[in-house]
Amino acid sequence: MPEQRFSISVSTLLIIGGLGLGTVLLWQVHSLLLIVMTSVILAAAIAPIVDQLERWRLPRWLATIVAYLGLILGLVGVGLLIGRP
Repeated sequence: MPEQRFSISVSTLLIIGGLGLGTVLLWQVHSLLLIVMTSVILAAAIAPIVDQLERWRLPRWLATIVAYLGLILGLVGVGLLIGRP
């Protein structure tokens, strides 16, 4: 059987190393990315509520607090309704 030889170039090793490093980096920050994406989605979801409260002459900071408190109270209420036997 003839001997087979193959070679791996330096650029291939650098690409494989970079992909491995990128994978490890993403794995390390995946929980942070999850929190950031959840925050962005939540902020986009309450933006219309905050805009409406702002039209009713509430300051934006107060409208944001009211919207988040309403969301939290709504989720707690649904949890209490579902969770009780």
